[in-house]
Amino acid sequence: MSSIIKVNTYQDANGNALFSSDGSGNVTLTNFPDNTPAFHFQNNTNQSIPDVSNTKVTFTTERYNTGNGYDSSTSKFTPNVAGKYFIYAQLNMDINTGVGQIGVKLYVNGTNTDLSRQAHYYGNNQQSYKLETTVELNGSTDYVEIYVYQDSGSTRTLASGGAQTFFGGYKLIGA
Repeated sequence: MSSIIKVNTYQDANGNALFSSDGSGNVTLTNFPDNTPAFHFQNNTNQSIPDVSNTKVTFTTERYNTGNGYDSSTSKFTPNVAGKYFIYAQLNMDINTGVGQIGVKLYVNGTNTDLSRQAHYYGNNQQSYKLETTVELNGSTDYVEIYVYQDSGSTRTLASGGAQTFFGGYKLIGA
């Protein structure tokens, strides 16, 4: 034996709509949190990275920018919504020869964090370096940026293209 309950709006005990149906099977969720703001930008032009320097990486080509928190003119993400965020970046650098270090650095409010990632490299044309972390941001005044450090002995090039050099993030739900 089965039962069928037919409603077009489902509410909680306080009368707040949780979801509704238009009668044709299309359901609309109401008042549920989502992973926004969210952004993903890439670097579609090569960027020169001087030897022994912290250099801000520019990401100017938008894949998506829900909530418009990422400013491509400054390469900064300011979420405008307080919460915990998953932030990620990948840098693909032309290293060709030599031995040295590269550091993918997360800056919060203009300051390097201890969330940066560093690796040693041994000449092998191009190598990718990734950073993935969570950070709590207050919303309207906190911002994040990506910097890179390299000490190969000469200027190196960050490769362009969406699959090679990118920066993104999104708000975590329930964290």
